[in-house]
Amino acid sequence: MGDRCLWKRLDRMLVNEYWLTSWPDSKYIASTPGTSDHSPLILTSNTTRIKSKGMFRFDNFLASQENFIQEVTRIWRNSVHGTHMYSVTVKLKALKHVFRGMRKAKGDLTYNVLRAKQYLDQAQTLLHKYPHSDSIQLLEHLSRIMYSKAVNLERLSLQQRANMTWLKDGDSSSKVFFRKIAAKRVRQRIYQLEDSFGRTIQGEEAITQEVVAYFKNLLGRETSTRDLDLSYLHCYFAGTLTNVQAVEMIKPVMGDEVCHAVFDIEDQKASGLDGYTATFFKKAWEVVGEEITIAVQQFFSS
Repeated sequence: MGDRCLWKRLDRMLVNEYWLTSWPDSKYIASTPGTSDHSPLILTSNTTRIKSKGMFRFDNFLASQENFIQEVTRIWRNSVHGTHMYSVTVKLKALKHVFRGMRKAKGDLTYNVLRAKQYLDQAQTLLHKYPHSDSIQLLEHLSRIMYSKAVNLERLSLQQRANMTWLKDGDSSSKVFFRKIAAKRVRQRIYQLEDSFGRTIQGEEAITQEVVAYFKNLLGRETSTRDLDLSYLHCYFAGTLTNVQAVEMIKPVMGDEVCHAVFDIEDQKASGLDGYTATFFKKAWEVVGEEITIAVQQFFSS
């Protein structure tokens, strides 16, 4: 009692990847101890979670498909009335439907790997029985190629979703990717919010409504402003631009500068909320580069 009282609470639950896969929406809260010496951890799981349509994110492996440039060209050659920046935005939005269709056509990449492995096993079994058959040898060769392509597509997709770039191509890393993706989903999920009245908001629909209402109130109301005297901040500036440096800052942006900036971005990085990674712009630069360059130049000159 008094100063000799020692407080300690175990407020963590540890789970493995099997738990995260089986109960991805599980959560816990640390309750008050009541008459006990221990604070109970209450575990709950929402088994009726409704899947919502996620944000678009360009799958990098689509850039290696044979019809990639053809589809980009088909959309990009359409004429859009407006500024070049608006035209780029409209065309990128139209391409999202194309890439979603291409991704859907690939099906379940993990299932494709399992199916390709079965075909390869069957072909190799036949090859052991008929080692001198030219047709069986060709079948085994084609099955091996199909399996390698399926494994590579799955690896690229999982690698991008897990945002992991340090594993080499030869690593058997699917389990590592799945663990990383499951843990990432748990960290990014919002389980509950507290509103301005101190009430706890739970459930996807209620949380969505609260977030929208909060930002409408934050961004939609009028606030009073006043002029500020910034002279008192001058002492915090270590230095200022020279006249030469200032002139360099306002020089027109050249086309090669835009191209260099784009190709300097890491392949899996997305430059904005539209979900397009740098890989898309690099692979399609011969088609989209000119208009994007003009749009950037207009942005800095307007």
